Parts: sequence; C-alpha cells; structure tokens
Amino acid sequence: MKTSVRAAMCGVLTALAVVFLLLVPILPVLLYCSPVLAGLCTAIACEEFGARYSLGVFVSVSVLSLLFVADKEAVLVFILLTGSYPILKHLLDSSKNDLLQKRPIPLFIKLAYVNAACITYFFAATRLFGIPADSFGVRALKIVFLIVGNIIMLIYDKSIENIMRIYKARFKNKVFK
Repeated sequence: MKTSVRAAMCGVLTALAVVFLLLVPILPVLLYCSPVLAGLCTAIACEEFGARYSLGVFVSVSVLSLLFVADKEAVLVFILLTGSYPILKHLLDSSKNDLLQKRPIPLFIKLAYVNAACITYFFAATRLFGIPADSFGVRALKIVFLIVGNIIMLIYDKSIENIMRIYKARFKNKVFK
C-alpha cells in the first residue's frame, strides 16, 4: 500500500477520533465512552499500518484534542489510557521475544501500565484540573477503584481483540477496495 494512502487513512482515523472526543461536551454521558471509541481508531491504525503509524495517529489526536476539545478530562483519559493502550497491546501481542511470549509477563506489563496511568490520572486531575482529592473517595475506596479499573481494562483488552476480529471479517475488505 502506498504511503499516501496510509497517511490519508491515518488522517481520517485522526479526524474521527477527534470528533468522538468533541462529542463529550454535547453529551456528557459519553465522558468515558468517547475516549474508548477514539482509542479504537488508534487500534485500527495499529492493525492496518503498524505501531509507527498508529503512534502518529495517537499523537495527532492528543495534540488536536488538547487544543480543541472543551472537556479535558476525556482528553486525559484518552491520552493516558484508551489511546495509548492499543499501541502497547499491539507491541506486546506481536512481539517475537521469547520472554514476552510467556502468558503472565505481557499481562503483568499491561496491568502495570494501567495502574501507572490511573495513578497519573489521579494526580493530573487533582493538580492540573483542581478536582478535590476527596471527590475520589476515602483511601480504601481509591484502592477499590484501582482494582475495578484493572478489571475494566482487562475487558477493554478483550474487546479490542474482538472488535479487530469483526473489523477484519466485515469491514476491512469494504474499506480497502
């Protein structure tokens, strides 16, 4: 496939992801759904063109959404979790390294990344956006949120796999005729 076609498709995926993030101020219920949908645009770029092009999509969406999206919390969720995770997942799942082929190690790396991203999200939300730390609950509740976040990201991990299977089976041939 030509480089110009790849760049054009990545541009379309970038625009679609930014549109998903722009919907959050219009429909606040999409606060966590829109970053997931935008992350799927990153996953499609990763599936079609590899990690390098998908990193370009991720950086472009991050910069554009920081500039134009009013709800910075959704942008932060995209940047820290849902936008960058498909790239990490692709790199870990497609690795030829023998150490990374053993089942618990990629899972441990993914969960460590998610935990680091959640903790970074907490500090960014409290320090940058001025959200009171008390709004996240007491200390024990924060640990429960972290555990639930790990479970949700494991579900997101499987969802990406299943959505990519559906994409390959039904839509890939229609998009790249």
